[in-house]
Amino acid sequence: MSTSMALAVLCGLVLGAGCWLVLVRLPFMRATTFSDRIEPQLKSRNLESRLLRKPTYNLTPFGPLERILRPIIGDAVTYLSRFNLGSAALGKKLARAGSPKSTPDFRAEQLMCAGAGFVLTVLTVLVVAVSAAAGQFSPAFSLVSVVAGAAGGYLLRDYVLGQRIKRRESAMLS
Repeated sequence: MSTSMALAVLCGLVLGAGCWLVLVRLPFMRATTFSDRIEPQLKSRNLESRLLRKPTYNLTPFGPLERILRPIIGDAVTYLSRFNLGSAALGKKLARAGSPKSTPDFRAEQLMCAGAGFVLTVLTVLVVAVSAAAGQFSPAFSLVSVVAGAAGGYLLRDYVLGQRIKRRESAMLS
C-alpha cells in the first residue's frame, strides 16, 4: 500500500466516523426516556403564552448556541457523573459555598472549563508547532500537554469551589 493510499483510507475512516457521529446525534436517533414519554400526560395545562414566560436558565454563556449544545452537554454531564460518584458530596459542597447551582449545572461548568483548557492548550501546541519549524518538536510533549490542559481545566473548577467555601466559612466565622 502506498502512502497516498494509506492517507486516503485514513481520510475515509475519519469522514465515515464524523458522518456516523452526526447521524447518531440527530434527534430521531436519540432514545426517548420514560419520563419524556409520559411528561405530556402529567403536565397541567398552562393557559399563558410560552412567549411571555421568562427564559430558562442557560448552562453556558453562549445564548442560542447553548440551546444547540444542550443535548450534547447533558449527555456529557451524565457520562461524567458516572465517574464522579460523589454527587451527594458535591451537593453538600455547593450548599457550603452558598451556591444556588445544582449538581448537573456544576458538572456542566466543569465540562466547559475542561473544554476551555483543551482549546487553550491546543492553541499553545500550535504555537509550539510553528516554532518546530526551527527543528525541535516533541509530539509526546504536545499530547501530554493537551490532556493535562483539559484535566487542569476540569479540576480548576473544583478548586475554585473549594476556595469559595473557605472564603464563605471564614466570613461566617468572623
